[in-house]
Amino acid sequence: MLSVQNNVSSCCNTSSSLQPLSPSKKHVEFRSVPPLPALSCVRFNVSYRVYADTDTLALYFTKVTPGLIYNTDDIAPGVVADYSQDGRLVSLDINSAFKSTACHTFDSASVVDGKPPLTIQAEYDNRLDRLAVFLTQEKDIVKEVKTEDADVNLGVCADGKWLVVYVSRANSKTFTV
Repeated sequence: MLSVQNNVSSCCNTSSSLQPLSPSKKHVEFRSVPPLPALSCVRFNVSYRVYADTDTLALYFTKVTPGLIYNTDDIAPGVVADYSQDGRLVSLDINSAFKSTACHTFDSASVVDGKPPLTIQAEYDNRLDRLAVFLTQEKDIVKEVKTEDADVNLGVCADGKWLVVYVSRANSKTFTV
């Protein structure tokens, strides 16, 4: 299984781009971006992994350890959420990522089929206690779609593809650093 992992320790406006991998690499690539300083901004540890064999994009809000995931729910078509025993969001799996998102998850920094590469950018709004995890550098959100989890919504761009994941009550709903 070929997979790519990237870590974004974020405090407002931090971005990271998926780096091209040579086809011969079979191990997990890990890249880290240090957090930017910001006033009164809570830091979140958002990372992701791309599972190329199943076209799944997994967003992690903390490091997953044995026994951490207590409950798993389908919260939207093609989106599965994992929660800890105290109800905190551990991870989101976006299935059929190439078809449902506004980005591609291939091991290439080039535009593929008109889609830019996956670029995770996490932004936290301290006033609203809301975390936004953008999947590309594009931020032209047309509408916000509610999910089965009242604190998790998806931002959709003009062509109906998912562009951002919003987490409300982020300080209590996710894991902070």
